[in-house]
Amino acid sequence: MAQERPTFIGKDCIYTQLDNGIHDFIFIRATRQAHDEWFEQTARIFEQAAPGKTLLFMIDLRDSGLPPLGYVVKNVRQIQARYPQHPPTRSAFLYSPAALRPFVRVFITWLTTPGKDKVRFFDASEFGKATAWLLANR
Repeated sequence: MAQERPTFIGKDCIYTQLDNGIHDFIFIRATRQAHDEWFEQTARIFEQAAPGKTLLFMIDLRDSGLPPLGYVVKNVRQIQARYPQHPPTRSAFLYSPAALRPFVRVFITWLTTPGKDKVRFFDASEFGKATAWLLANR
């Protein structure tokens, strides 16, 4: 019997927990709604996480691009305040070059908790490489 995996299909964001433990988020559109859907699912993941286990996130922005940056900052700060003791995370962002300019990459990295969260950015064609990085050294 196949193991049930959490799945959420929202209006602008799809979430699936893959068999390898990666929490896969595919942003369909770069909207506030997409980011709200991500926020709700991430909160649920944090609440259900096993203590001390590193959470693995694949954030796929290849088709959508980045939701409104000001809104992203607000939501990330909210989730950090709500879960100050959140588990360590590794997040791989898949993007097309036009969607994520270098200053945005620096800004997203700046939003992480130093020493607890690791972030890396991968070109749209590097899904396999992003997956390997997430699964390494967990």
